[in-house]
Amino acid sequence: MYKYSYVLIILMGLSTILTLGQTNVKIKSEKFVVYGKCDMCKMRIDSAAKNTYGVMVASWDINSNIINVVFNTQKTNLDSIHLSISKMGYRTDEITADSTGYHKLPGCCQSEDAFVNPKSDNK
Repeated sequence: MYKYSYVLIILMGLSTILTLGQTNVKIKSEKFVVYGKCDMCKMRIDSAAKNTYGVMVASWDINSNIINVVFNTQKTNLDSIHLSISKMGYRTDEITADSTGYHKLPGCCQSEDAFVNPKSDNK
């Protein structure tokens, strides 16, 4: 009986420590533009964002070109998410498409303005 009480006390202590450690977690939701064309683009864009360490939810809307991401700010940031999407071959409102990823896209998913600097006036 003593053995079970000891294990229970240890487990309660660990759960308290883990709970206290979780109070500093910062969850953030952000939206930004990602330029894509179709359902195949959606699959790749969502996947690139979701595979970024710290991203919990990512959903890109084909009609508006807006992606909504929910992420842990202690594990990632928006720049990392933009970079992951760029490496897949897509341009965001912050970064141009990575040429290696872009050339791996099917022709129908490639966009002539993928390498236009999103921060220039030539959008």
